[in-house]
Amino acid sequence: MTVEIFAREKFALNVEKALVKKLSHFLPGVKKAAESKLYLVEGEYSAKDREAIAREVLLDKIVENRSFKPRKFSGRHIRLEIWYKDSITDVAAESVAGAIEDSGFKKPSRVRTGRAIYVFCSDFRKAERAVRENFTNELVHRIVKK
Repeated sequence: MTVEIFAREKFALNVEKALVKKLSHFLPGVKKAAESKLYLVEGEYSAKDREAIAREVLLDKIVENRSFKPRKFSGRHIRLEIWYKDSITDVAAESVAGAIEDSGFKKPSRVRTGRAIYVFCSDFRKAERAVRENFTNELVHRIVKK
């Protein structure tokens, strides 16, 4: 299962402002962007367990929300997922796997962490370049266009 964790609407504006500021160095004129944390949790879990893991382990219930599908936005945008390459140790994922097990669920067979960045613009090539320049290291990360 892939879980997308993102700031609730009333907290999202500050996240958006910071993201737009970073992207604007390589993408002048960008006015809107959004970001989410991604967790890929693999293992034998029921629908009830998947919901409980997302709600009880991955989510800060006060300021965040979650989805098991990519977020829906209106307007022209590109969604880019940034993941650690398989050859890179994902320390956060190891912590998440431990937290899931410590919360009484079966130990996941695999956990990976990443982030999704949504950029609202007309030039997707420039948006991808801006994301690559600001948020990735080609030796460590891979980008997936969704």
